[in-house]
Amino acid sequence: MRNVISWYKNKSLAKMVCEAAFSYRRKDFDLNFAKIRQANGECTNYLEGIGTSKWSRTYFLGDRYNLLTSNTVEQLNNALTRSRFSPIIELFMFIQRMLTRWFSARRTKSAKCRGFVTPEVEKVM
Repeated sequence: MRNVISWYKNKSLAKMVCEAAFSYRRKDFDLNFAKIRQANGECTNYLEGIGTSKWSRTYFLGDRYNLLTSNTVEQLNNALTRSRFSPIIELFMFIQRMLTRWFSARRTKSAKCRGFVTPEVEKVM
C-alpha cells in the first residue's frame, strides 16, 4: 500500500486498494477492484502486473494472517530491529520471547471465540 501512496499520491486510492486486498470473497474483491480501475487505470495495471495472488487475500492460496507482503525477510527485520546488534544467544532468546507472545495472544483471542467462525469473519458475513 505504501507504493500506491508514494507513486500515485492518492490516499483514497490506497484505501480502495486496502479494501480490495482485505476482501474475503471474490465478489467483493471484483467490486473493489472495479472501483480502483475507474479511479486510476494505471494503478490497476500496476497491481495486475504484480499479480493479485501476491497482495490480495482473495486470490492468495494460503493463509495471510493479516500480513500483506511477499517479503518475509522484511517483516522479520522490522520485528527484530531492537535486538539486531545483540549477541547471538540474546537474539535467539528475543525471537523465542517474541514468538511466545504472538502465539499466546492468538491463543487467548481464539479462546474467547464461541462460534464457528471468528468475530471478524462474522462481521463480514
